Amino acid sequence: MDFSVSFRLMWTLRAAFEVDVVHNVAALIARVWQSVGAASGSRDVRFAHYW
Repeated sequence: MDFSVSFRLMWTLRAAFEVDVVHNVAALIARVWQSVGAASGSRDVRFAHYW
């Protein structure tokens, strides 16, 4: 395999992995935000609807 091809493949996989991690962290934050809002009786969970 050509070096540039393998490098590009690695870069793509890394970018996809980072996007996945960011999305998972954002979903986790949204879930915590929602449960905290529900526990405190607040209906202000607009942030959670973006994810």
